[in-house]
Amino acid sequence: MVRTNPFKRLRIKADIESIQEAKDALQISQSMLYGIESGKKVPGRDLCLAMAKIYKCTIEEVYKAVEHNKKAGKVS
Repeated sequence: MVRTNPFKRLRIKADIESIQEAKDALQISQSMLYGIESGKKVPGRDLCLAMAKIYKCTIEEVYKAVEHNKKAGKVS
């Protein structure tokens, strides 16, 4: 079973299918969004707030995704 990164799950749940659409809405680079979704980069506070708004979820859900990646050892 392949597990999807929690950030990608939040994006897809918000009916934002493409990386292009998400990065444009969040006003970040494609490489930054790929890094977050792959678990190699951690979004800062302002980006977490923007993600919660764009992905139509709570800030707590975004912070849970950050914590998930940290526990998985993907980010330091």
